[in-house]
Amino acid sequence: MPDSPSSPYRETDRPSQRRPVRVLVITRKPAVWQGLSHASDPVPLEIRTMAPEDCSFGTDPLSEGDDAVSAVLVDLEEGDPLGLDAGRRLSESGRRLPLFIATDRPAMALVRRAMRAGARDVLVKPVSRERLAHALDAAGTIPGMAGELARACGLNGSDSGLSRGGLAELRGRSPALEALRRLAGRAARSPAPVFLEGAPGVGKTVLARAIHAESARRAGPFLLLRCDAYDEAELTRRLFGGHSSDTGEPGVLERAQGGSLCLKEVGALPGNVQSRLLAVLEEGVLAGTHGRVRPLDVRLIVTSTRPAEELCRTGSLREELFYRLCAVPLRVPSLAERREDIALLAQDILARLARTTGTPPRALAADALRMLETADWPGNIRQLENLLIGACLLAPAERQILQAGDLLAFGHGQRKGAVPAAGSPAHGGSSDAGPVISLLDEQGEVKPWHRLEREIIARALTLTDGEMTRCARALRIGRSTLYRKVAAYQLTRP
Repeated sequence: MPDSPSSPYRETDRPSQRRPVRVLVITRKPAVWQGLSHASDPVPLEIRTMAPEDCSFGTDPLSEGDDAVSAVLVDLEEGDPLGLDAGRRLSESGRRLPLFIATDRPAMALVRRAMRAGARDVLVKPVSRERLAHALDAAGTIPGMAGELARACGLNGSDSGLSRGGLAELRGRSPALEALRRLAGRAARSPAPVFLEGAPGVGKTVLARAIHAESARRAGPFLLLRCDAYDEAELTRRLFGGHSSDTGEPGVLERAQGGSLCLKEVGALPGNVQSRLLAVLEEGVLAGTHGRVRPLDVRLIVTSTRPAEELCRTGSLREELFYRLCAVPLRVPSLAERREDIALLAQDILARLARTTGTPPRALAADALRMLETADWPGNIRQLENLLIGACLLAPAERQILQAGDLLAFGHGQRKGAVPAAGSPAHGGSSDAGPVISLLDEQGEVKPWHRLEREIIARALTLTDGEMTRCARALRIGRSTLYRKVAAYQLTRP
């Protein structure tokens, strides 16, 4: 006999229906967020909104029991600190709810500030239901139901074994990528260290993040350390921390407790640092700040542009440390090995650039796509990204479909299959024009627009030998605009 409308809901009677996942959004624009509520999914998503200044008054906005809020999200507006302060207070209340930040300007300074406030994730606006579902699920917002909210929003592949969307960041359907995705999924379910090998620009860091997001440690921190970026003393301090006093700064090994630590270019670790790391791994304990000794609870993911066997053969990596770090070796294929994915990767890059610059997304003409799919790509995905960014910046603003000529105008080689960097002799520029411009900064985050624009103008000045008329024509801007920007960015003409 079916339940009457007045009968109490019992989860065992109707397993397809669940109590709503309620998210409190601290915002001054409630109408923008209410559209994310959706009651028809197996795991309904319910959005409640509140102004920042109202969070300190009267009633408890978190409620209890059936009306309890599951997470707090702050719609962060520039120059308005009230929202972040209110979100931190609410998330640190008795139930310690997960805190998320939404912003349209994800600069590193803001991200660091959000992380210090206890945020689990920083979402770039506009936030879709799928993106919010992924963040909530990764934070374990639904105890005992990991992955169900993401499945309800259609995040999972049908047969890929994705439960939290992490490996979905590896875009493409080529056989090489599908094989890597399957192996990475198995690696994510294991607590063993992972060794990622691949040429520069193939996406080893993206894969490391995806493995962490798919693992049982996904709610913990994911930290990066470049082993080739510092001298021995600084690398030791950053890895193990400064413990000479009670106020010593913790190293990444201590800060990554409960999560994952990615050591990039592990073969660059000096011998003494390798010995100390090996001792920590063998003993399973870590000497932290303030004299504390604690069990080591960190999953290591290391990357290298050279195979692990070569690192050992040349003495770059101690053999004992090799066996500790290379339990699960994975090779990331080059872009030339997955040409079927170039169209999808290019589409993603163009969409991301449009979000960063606030402009309509551009598309590729058939001849431009053929040119990309036949190139050699020695710089892999990073080179593809640089090429498309440069082509978008130099093409006329009104042109929404990039042609092959737009790609040639920004460093695509005249010889079939070659893609030299902008300014290389093959392109007709000067050989000292420098490396191609990257959308990402040293921490792997998207550079702010003003920094990208400064680098583009500086490069254009070099390529045009400082002739302002030629430079303005190449950039498709007026001479007066160019003069103003050169002065504002304090650039020097060659």
